[in-house]
Amino acid sequence: MKEKIINAVAKIYGYTQEQMKRDRRTARIVEARQLCMFILRHDFHLSSIEIGEALDRDHSTVLKGLESLDKKLKDKTVMNRLESHRQRVLLILDCY
Repeated sequence: MKEKIINAVAKIYGYTQEQMKRDRRTARIVEARQLCMFILRHDFHLSSIEIGEALDRDHSTVLKGLESLDKKLKDKTVMNRLESHRQRVLLILDCY
């Protein structure tokens, strides 16, 4: 399931699964990774270790990413965009 979520988010943002796991840190790919982290944590209740393994990241990186995303979600524009992407991912997953 983790790989399907990563693929769905990557597709929405125009990336491949491999790009999601690379070290690149542009704002757009960071947001995509953070959305993956959020969905895996809040919708599928995975641990930071499990999420980190799926994204080739350390669990502490996952925790920092989720904390950073929480701060970003205070901006309603960002919150609405990410919620829209999240809903799209969940719809894509229903197709599997």
